[in-house]
Amino acid sequence: MDIALNERTLTVEMVKSVGSCDQLDEVVETYTECIRHACDVAIPRKSSKARGLKSPWREYVVGEYVQAREAYERVAAKAQTTS
Repeated sequence: MDIALNERTLTVEMVKSVGSCDQLDEVVETYTECIRHACDVAIPRKSSKARGLKSPWREYVVGEYVQAREAYERVAAKAQTTS
């Protein structure tokens, strides 16, 4: 792969010398290949395993939210009946 990438190196001169649509297509293709290669090297691949694990703090946070919402609804209902 590295050998193929070295053969398809993109230089400033190549970009400046574009004179036709076909040459532009080749430059864009080379540029895209360089970006893909850089991404493959720098960004780890996502695992194909399904992750069904919940975060350990999720239940606590959801519980806190439900309690706060119920308290708000009680206060809102009380305020509505007193006004």
